[in-house]
Amino acid sequence: MSSMNTRELDPGAVPANEVLGVWWWYVSSRDANRYLDFAAAAGVNEIYYYIDFDETGLDDTMGSFIERAGSKGIKVYLLLDEYWFVFDRSTFAAVMESFIEYQMEAPEKRRFAGLHLDIEPHEFPAFSENVDHFVQAYMDFVVWVCSTYRPMLNSTYEGATIDFDIPCWFVMPVRYKGRRTELYKAVISEADRVFLMAYKDSAEEAYELAEKEIYYAHSVKKQIILGVETGQWDAEPEASYYGKGINYFLDQLNRLKRMANRNNFGLSVHHIDSWYKMD
Repeated sequence: MSSMNTRELDPGAVPANEVLGVWWWYVSSRDANRYLDFAAAAGVNEIYYYIDFDETGLDDTMGSFIERAGSKGIKVYLLLDEYWFVFDRSTFAAVMESFIEYQMEAPEKRRFAGLHLDIEPHEFPAFSENVDHFVQAYMDFVVWVCSTYRPMLNSTYEGATIDFDIPCWFVMPVRYKGRRTELYKAVISEADRVFLMAYKDSAEEAYELAEKEIYYAHSVKKQIILGVETGQWDAEPEASYYGKGINYFLDQLNRLKRMANRNNFGLSVHHIDSWYKMD
């Protein structure tokens, strides 16, 4: 592995009050400490930590990780991704019950800073057959989650956020607060923060893809974070920085930050394992 892996972004590329996040999928216990050291050295200040509630729960091991991350200036958010939660609210509510219980019982330094939902309605097998139905159900789910769980979460962690990942093509019409609007505008308006999957392998292309969402988020004073991909995408290699080198990758992140040139902005990398292994 190249020693370049510990290089940070250019000074000022991601100010301390903004975001450099990373998705933390399926990291083994043997890799957790070195990945965390790497993330801290790279300037990461947020981690979106996936937990499969069918296999494990929230315990002291998780709390210890949050505490170690916090000692390095990194907040940790609970990451969930089950698309079928859109219609299975009872299962989602059961997960949230465990989550809130954990938050209330854990010492403050071992609590999550928020909830990060990578829930993508287009993963439903029948999505293309009835797009309007699925996107409206998704938007209704977003509203329900925020209205139901935002007060609970904020009672356990001051400034906690409920965040959603969305792609750059959520332009379909939905009903939101009694009127018709584009889906991306509704999600940005409702969520605390939106993470936009602007998956292109150059700053210029990512910015062009994300420009309307960046503009809208700025207009309603909401934070928006642009996600970039480092994993292997054989079917769509231009969507990822995989195989293109750490120097090029960091240069493009710096360029993307400068191009956005707005307050309340951030960057996030998908995901820790493939980023760590870049050379």
